[in-house]
Amino acid sequence: MKNICTLTAAFVLLAGGLTANAQIAAETRVEDQPPVVIKEIPNPEALESEENRTLNLMDYFDDPDHPDGLMFFTVLLNSNAEVATATVNRLDLEIDYLSPGQTTIVIQANSGGLTTADTFVIGVRPLITGDYEIAAFEELSLEPESYWYGDDESGEFTSGPIKFLNNYNPEWFAWYGWAYSNTTDNTSYGWLNESSAYSGVRLDSAAGKIYGISYASPLSSIEMNGPSNQEIKGFFINNSTWAALSMKNGDDFSKKFGGADGKEPDWFKLTIEGRDMNGNTASSDFMLADFTFQDSTKDYILETWQWVDLSSLGKVHNLTFTLSSSDNGDWGMNTPAYFCIDNVYVVPDLPPVVLNPLEDASGEPGTSLAINISEVFDDPDDADSLISIQIVDDSWNAEVLSPSIIGDTLYIDLLADGYSTLTLAALSNGKSISDNIYLTVNSTGVSSLNSNNIILYPNPSNGQFRIATYSPDPLDLQIYDTGGRLIFHESKYTPGNLIDISKQHKGIYILKLNNTYENTTKKIVLQ
Repeated sequence: MKNICTLTAAFVLLAGGLTANAQIAAETRVEDQPPVVIKEIPNPEALESEENRTLNLMDYFDDPDHPDGLMFFTVLLNSNAEVATATVNRLDLEIDYLSPGQTTIVIQANSGGLTTADTFVIGVRPLITGDYEIAAFEELSLEPESYWYGDDESGEFTSGPIKFLNNYNPEWFAWYGWAYSNTTDNTSYGWLNESSAYSGVRLDSAAGKIYGISYASPLSSIEMNGPSNQEIKGFFINNSTWAALSMKNGDDFSKKFGGADGKEPDWFKLTIEGRDMNGNTASSDFMLADFTFQDSTKDYILETWQWVDLSSLGKVHNLTFTLSSSDNGDWGMNTPAYFCIDNVYVVPDLPPVVLNPLEDASGEPGTSLAINISEVFDDPDDADSLISIQIVDDSWNAEVLSPSIIGDTLYIDLLADGYSTLTLAALSNGKSISDNIYLTVNSTGVSSLNSNNIILYPNPSNGQFRIATYSPDPLDLQIYDTGGRLIFHESKYTPGNLIDISKQHKGIYILKLNNTYENTTKKIVLQ
C-alpha cells in the first residue's frame, strides 16, 4: 500500500511540473514575424531597345523566423504597364522594357500569411537616332565627385553647340543659372547636396559622367553658340537629389508631396520657353512630379532620366527655364528649384545653297540687263522666302557696270567697255553663301587680248581657275613655271572653261594666250 501511495504522489508532482513548464513556454513564445526588406530594390533604367532584366527577389527580402523557408512574391502595382511589365517567376522578377516613361512597381513578399512590400520605379528612355550636334558635357573637366558652379566668374560655359549661362556672387559664394557636376550622392538632404542628380544612372554608362544642373531662381537660360536659330530636338532630364527627397519625404521647408494620406494634388513643373532671333516665342511644360491624377496610384516623382521633346518649339536661339510648384510660402516656392539635364540634341542648321548658278552675261555700253534671281538660291531647311540676297560690296568694277536689286530682279547698267565680276550673297538664318556672275561689256565686237581685258578668276587660287576675255574664238593657252618649263597646254581653249593645275607646287606661273591676231601674258599665283 505504501508503494502505491508513493507512486501516486510522484505522478501528481510530475504532472504539476509539466503544467508549469507548458505555462512558462506559452508565456515566453515569440510571435511569428513578417518578412523584411534587407535591401531596397534599385530603380532599373534602360533604353526601350534593351533586353529584359531579371532580379532575384531573395536578394532584397528575408524572413527572420524561417531563414531556410520559401517566400512567395506578388506584383501589387504596376502604375503604367505601357512603360514596362514586371512579372514574378517563382523567386525572380522579370522586367520587360516596352516604351519611354516611368512606372511605379510594388512587390509584396508573403511568408506564412504575413507580408511586407517594397516600392521602386522603372525608367525607360527612347533611343535617339539621326544626325545631331549634342551638348553632352563630356568635354568639360572635373575631379571625381565635384562640380563647377561659376566661381571663376566667367559667367558661362559651353558644351557642343550650346552656351550655358551662369551667375555667381563671390560675396555670398552663391550661384544660379547653370552649373555642371559628376557627384553621385542621392541620399543626403539639403542645400549641401545641391549638385547631385537623383538617378544613380549616368547616361552613356560612364562612371562619374558629367551632367548639367540648373538652379532656376527665378529662371535659367541657354543660348545657341552662334548667330543661327536652330531646332533643339530635346534632352534628358532628372530631378536633383535635394528636390526629389524633399518631395518624397518633406523637410524643414517643404511638404511631403501628396500629404499624410498621399491624396493632396501636388505638382512640380518645368516650363521651357524658346525664343528665336526675331523675338517669336513658344513654350512647353514638363512635370517633374505630379500628384493630380484621379487614380492616385499613377502619382509620381521623377526618379529616372526621362526624355523631354522640344521639337514643337521649332527653331530657337535661346531657351529659358522656370520652375513652379503647388508648395509655396510667403517667400515663394518651397520646393528646391533645381533640376538636371544631359545630352541636349540639336538639329544642325543647313546653310543656303546655290540651286541655279548665275550665267555669264554680256552687252554693250549704255544698255541694261535684268536677271531674275528668285531661284538662284535655296535653303534646304528654312523657307526660301526668308532668304535675303545682297550685292557684295566692291565685288564689281564701278567703271564698267552699276548693279542694283529690286525685288527678285538684279538690274545691271553697263557703262563702258571692260570686264567685271559681280558677287551676290544669300543670307538665311545667320548663314550665307555666294555666287558670281561674269560680265563682258564690249562696244566694238572686235577680238582683243589686251592684258587689261583678261581676267583670271580666282587669282590667287588653289590651281583651279578660269579665264574671261572678249575673244569669241578658241585660244592657244600655255602655262610655264618660272624655270621656263611648259606644264600645261590647250590649243583650243574656250574662255570660261575650268583650268586645273592644282597638282603643281605652290608658287608663281606664267600664262600665255594667243589668237590669230595677237598674244598676251599674265601671272598666275598658286597658294
